[in-house]
Amino acid sequence: MDEIQARIDQAHRRLVFEQWLGRAVWCLFLAWCISALAIAAPKVIVIEGLPPWWNLAWLAGGAVVGLLASLLWSGIRHISREEAAIEIDSRYGLRERIASSLLLDEQSLESEAGAALLRDAERAAQRVEVSERFHVRIGRSAWLPVAPAVLAFLTMTFLANQTAISGPEEGQQAQATVEEVKKSLEEARKKLAKRRKKAEEKGLADASELLKKVESGTEELAKKGEKNRTETVVKLNDLAKELEKKRASLGGAEALRKQLNEMKDLGKGPAEKVAKAMKQGDWKKAIDEIAKMQQEIASGKVSPEKQEQLAAQLGKMKEKLAQAAQQQKQQMDEVKRQMDEARRKGDLAQASKLQQKLDQMQQQQPQMNKMQQMAEQMAQAQKALQQGNAQQAADAMQQMAQAMEQMQMEADAMEMLDAAMTDIQMAKQGMGMQPMSGGQMGGMQGMGQFGRRGDRPGQGMGEGQGEG
Repeated sequence: MDEIQARIDQAHRRLVFEQWLGRAVWCLFLAWCISALAIAAPKVIVIEGLPPWWNLAWLAGGAVVGLLASLLWSGIRHISREEAAIEIDSRYGLRERIASSLLLDEQSLESEAGAALLRDAERAAQRVEVSERFHVRIGRSAWLPVAPAVLAFLTMTFLANQTAISGPEEGQQAQATVEEVKKSLEEARKKLAKRRKKAEEKGLADASELLKKVESGTEELAKKGEKNRTETVVKLNDLAKELEKKRASLGGAEALRKQLNEMKDLGKGPAEKVAKAMKQGDWKKAIDEIAKMQQEIASGKVSPEKQEQLAAQLGKMKEKLAQAAQQQKQQMDEVKRQMDEARRKGDLAQASKLQQKLDQMQQQQPQMNKMQQMAEQMAQAQKALQQGNAQQAADAMQQMAQAMEQMQMEADAMEMLDAAMTDIQMAKQGMGMQPMSGGQMGGMQGMGQFGRRGDRPGQGMGEGQGEG
């Protein structure tokens, strides 16, 4: 009996699968016919507000609905095992031996006739190789779904959607908008060109290269004269993001100035003006004061008393800088510890906030490294002064001046990038976009968030609720 059941099961699976394929063909055909009509509708009549994924959604949705419908159909009604047994008898000419064996109950099997019938059916089942005559076949109907699918594809590829005919006033307004966009973009491009030249004059290679790229992007937008202001603003936002990314890498200069501003109790002496300039972030003045001190030390014009005062001041500045760098490292370690603890507890929201804080601190790390480097150079100068080695002290101060020159270049680059982002924001305002609220121009945290138009939400280019 087991041999018979195995043959029936094999045949049953193949027949059910074949039946499902046939139904899937018809379900897909009907679903794609509906999809083709939906795709063709905007080509015939004006339908406003269609999403860009309208056509693909109907094609993909038709395929999903068709397959699900065929599965549901086959799940509700399909070929039974008894029908599969009858099909085996029919295809192999077994004169209902297999089907009859399924009808035998226990009492019939105990009789001689029933046992003989079962043995005969088992011998017949042993000769049956289901795979030989139960091939999965669909026929030419398998090509049916291709027709509406190809028709839908040709319609969406070669036919454009119908659009409402604009009146004379609307056409003039659209042209005015294009000219408005071109004018705003051209003004921004001119300002960016001036800033790029200024960056080149100051030797700010990275900043000038980036400004050149943003200038080219603005010029390209101006030539195109985009009619869709929102689309143009999105492209401007992409350019501003590149500026913001570069600016973020220089953002540690502000944190460094804050750390230096806390340097107190350095005492009176030759380095007093240097310390004051560093606290104010005026690197140019600090460089000039160091250059004066360097010349005086190298020429032997600094008295032993002033040398002692200078050594003491440099020692205190070194301690303050080293202390600030160490404090920064400890803070980063603490944030990492808190972040790991939050992740361990499953508080992903808190872990995400701490990760952002850690990223900001890591952006400051290059500046902290420069702070540590200046502390080491001050230590060298202090040691040289204490040993009476004026030349070595002058060399150490020369290295300090070079480090400060780099800081000044980074400060200039940041100023250039800030101004460039302001130019982009002004260009957007010139196109009728609302200025950003909350004074976000400083860090451009919400670039593209254009406030509200009356009682309507903004365009949604940045954080917050978008339009639509």
